[in-house]
This record gives sequence, structure tokens and C-alpha cells, in this order.
Amino acid sequence: MKLRADSTQRYRLAALAVLLTTLALIVPRVLLSLSAARASNEQSSGTQEPVAYLPLIARPNTPTTTPSTPTPTQVVLPDLIITNMSITLETGGACNYPSTNLGMRVWFQNIGDASAGAFVVELNGVRQNVVGGLGAGASDDMWFPSYAYPGLNTAIIDATFLVSESREDNNQLSQNVPIPTLPPTCTPTLTPSTTVTPTSFAGSP
Repeated sequence: MKLRADSTQRYRLAALAVLLTTLALIVPRVLLSLSAARASNEQSSGTQEPVAYLPLIARPNTPTTTPSTPTPTQVVLPDLIITNMSITLETGGACNYPSTNLGMRVWFQNIGDASAGAFVVELNGVRQNVVGGLGAGASDDMWFPSYAYPGLNTAIIDATFLVSESREDNNQLSQNVPIPTLPPTCTPTLTPSTTVTPTSFAGSP
């Protein structure tokens, strides 16, 4: 009798195990089918899950500013040039020259819009100072007691770069200069002097 009861108990346990195994296989499939059917019904009926929207925050209008380009300030500068050179007497073309020694006269000009301070003029390596400078548009000349003949004479203005100029590439002039014919000599015209004659008065001894 006891053996029969044990067999019945084992049979029941085996049947329960089969039932649980079957449920484990069927239940997930049933749930999957129900979920698919629900999704299909919602899609066909147009029902959707509510969607939450965040409010839009308007950005403030920031004015766009274009950086202004500064207007360059025009700097007014002098511009020194050599205009000419010639072999002459120190006295120039005067006929009453005391010496026949020749030299080179160099002409120069400031063609810039500003006055130039002191500068140096050079001829064939010999330098002389222009202490007073040169005004805008003004011209001047300078005599050097030497020159090259035959050969090339080179004159340079602002030879030591004392003056800031609008152009620095026009400060030199090179030329072959001929020997001139001296002007004829002359006797200086004398101005007659006034002779004072003493005047006698009546009653004087």
C-alpha cells in the first residue's frame, strides 16, 4: 500500500513538471502575440502615445556690428633730390674772379610737402653739411673744390640718412661733366667817391 502511494506521488510530480515546462514555453509567445496585436490596433485606430514638447525660448536679437577700418593718416614728408651739377668757378659766372681754380657746383631741391632738417650733401666721397635744412619746394646749391674729369661724378643728398623722406630712392645723381670755358675777365667798375670841399664863411680868418 505504501509503495502504491509513492508511485502516485511521483506521477503527480512528473505531471506538474510537464505542465510548468509547457507554460514556460507558451506564456512568452502569448504575451508577444498580445503585444503585437495591441500595437497593430493602436496603429490602425490612429492612437499614439502622448508626446511632451519643450517650450521654445526665443533668442534675443543681437545686432551685428561690422568693424570699421581706420582711415590711415597720411604723413607729410620732405623729398630731397639732386637736380644738376656743373664744373664752375667758386664765384660762378662773375668776370672778376680772383682765382681760376674750378670746382663742382651741385644744385638740389626739396620736392616734398614738408621742410627738411639738417642733412649732408656728398660729391665723390667729399661731404658738406647743410645745417639750416631746406623748406618744402625750396632749392639751393653748394660748391665743392674738387671734381672728376674725365670720369663719372656722383652726388648724393642726405648721404647720412638724417632726414625721413617720402622717397629714399631718388637721392643720387651721376654724370660725366665737361670742363667749361672760363668767362673773360673784367675790371670791376669803381664807384667814384665824393670829395668834401671845406667852405669858408665870412668873418672867418
